[in-house]
Amino acid sequence: PSTGEGEIQFLVDQIQSLQRVLNLICAVEASADQSGAIAGSERPPPEIDILRYEVLADLPHSTLKRMFSQHYFLVVFMARCPLPLLQVPISREGPVVHGLPSEMAAMPWMQLLLLQELENGLVSIAFPKGMQLRSLPNVFSHVDRLLIEYWPEEGGSKSERIFVEGSVALGVINHTLLSSAILVQKVTEAVIDSEGKLVTVDVALPLSAGVGDESFSQHGDIHKIVEKLKLVNTIGYLTLLRVTERESEWKVKNIHFGMPLHSVDLCRRVCESAKSIDILSSHASSILIKEKLEALSSEYMGSRFLPTVPILFDGKTLSKYNTQI
Repeated sequence: PSTGEGEIQFLVDQIQSLQRVLNLICAVEASADQSGAIAGSERPPPEIDILRYEVLADLPHSTLKRMFSQHYFLVVFMARCPLPLLQVPISREGPVVHGLPSEMAAMPWMQLLLLQELENGLVSIAFPKGMQLRSLPNVFSHVDRLLIEYWPEEGGSKSERIFVEGSVALGVINHTLLSSAILVQKVTEAVIDSEGKLVTVDVALPLSAGVGDESFSQHGDIHKIVEKLKLVNTIGYLTLLRVTERESEWKVKNIHFGMPLHSVDLCRRVCESAKSIDILSSHASSILIKEKLEALSSEYMGSRFLPTVPILFDGKTLSKYNTQI
């Protein structure tokens, strides 16, 4: 299709996905009204506001906090929100928020946290901006390909990834580090399809039977991360990456928070799954993940957004990488 047709289809998909989200929220409100009627209390149905990021982005933090705290009891973000993130208060006193717990959750910090919690995943090294390597790290020697992901900085939305051949990886890494911190991961040909794109599958959160994710919902790492990060009532999706040609060889790559309006099918699965939970329940997961991300960045001498030392995941554990090795 032409560029115009592609943009129109994108908007149509967004509208269809948004309709599903609105239907879900209306169903939640109807259920809450019925519960109130049973308890003998009546209240007018809450209003649903669709807020544009562009309108809210320029508001002062204090104004945003007051607006959300005083006028809303539920805030649902769309997945893949741009940075910088709107500072919606995530606390036990504020509105229930389904979205990114913090800016770090939209950065490679989240992938490092998943690797640390699962003790399983791609061999990875996070390099700070400005560092220069004399040689390729031993864990990346004799590899055909490496996956390099840029580290978005505060106020930016750059989230790019590139594949490089092992033979030229050192030069590419050093050149990239002049302008950005990066996450470098050891991959095989199996992770790339014929068009040069990552071979991934998205699993809807919360986990639920009968929404089309049955072949992956029993994956051991999925259940492990749901339990460790308390994702039982989280709205979003997990991305798994194929690491070998055998279909059973998939690893958790990342987690995305909020409603995926960009995909009609994925949004349908997320909405269907969300019907099985109480989306107005406490947001223990968001608070826990935010605390873990802050602890992780502090442990490895990272600023709030950028690492200042190289961090190695060797396939089992996360540690400071010794550049002399």
